[in-house]
Amino acid sequence: MNDTTGAGTAQKVAIITGANGGIGSAIVTAYRGLGYAVVATSRSMPQSEDPQVLAFNDDLVEPGAGARIVAAAMDGFGRIDTVVNSAGVYIGKPFTE
Repeated sequence: MNDTTGAGTAQKVAIITGANGGIGSAIVTAYRGLGYAVVATSRSMPQSEDPQVLAFNDDLVEPGAGARIVAAAMDGFGRIDTVVNSAGVYIGKPFTE
């Protein structure tokens, strides 16, 4: 766990949902570029070689998923500074519906 005792000195942590591809994956990369540790979550999140990226598999439509993701972030990094919800569900149908 990172040191969270000094005000403003600890590494910031972001939770990014829908992080397995597309915009979510790019958001993970952007936050890492800003120096954040990241909890990257998706229904099928591959493991990361970056020790500052905690890959976490869960489905946000399942009861308790949010609590499990927050617990993983707190266990892994000891804090949460930002949450970005990039998860979405595609429902294919005509635009007018």
